[in-house]
Amino acid sequence: MATLLLDSCVLVKWFTDESDSDRALEILAQSLDGRLMLAYANLSLFEFANALLFKRQFTADEITEALAALQALDMLRLDFSPKALDRSVELSMQYDIAIYDGYLVAVAEQNQMVLLTADQKLIRRCFAHKSVADLTIHKLPSEAQ
Repeated sequence: MATLLLDSCVLVKWFTDESDSDRALEILAQSLDGRLMLAYANLSLFEFANALLFKRQFTADEITEALAALQALDMLRLDFSPKALDRSVELSMQYDIAIYDGYLVAVAEQNQMVLLTADQKLIRRCFAHKSVADLTIHKLPSEAQ
């Protein structure tokens, strides 16, 4: 079974009502019933909490509860990788993306995963990279025929 590395854009959609939240929730449902394995990098916890903070829809307690709920899910949490950080510099320069985005691409490469994102800027800049996939068009197990 393939593992999808989720970036914070996808994780946030589980806790908010926004474009493609239904798609993100389908991915969660497929993980919960064993059709998908999901992962996130430790870095994404910070990005996730920051995104909720800046939406101005959540109290501090609600953000803390969302962090706890996220970590309680049966997902693979990937610890910091110095090797991926080094690679992120190369990727960031190559694709003109932020180091933290490059880090997630590098983590996906390093772990032979697909980074699933809803970040359209990242998708546009990394469209040729085999480890980056768009949440809106990536085929899920339930869609594969």
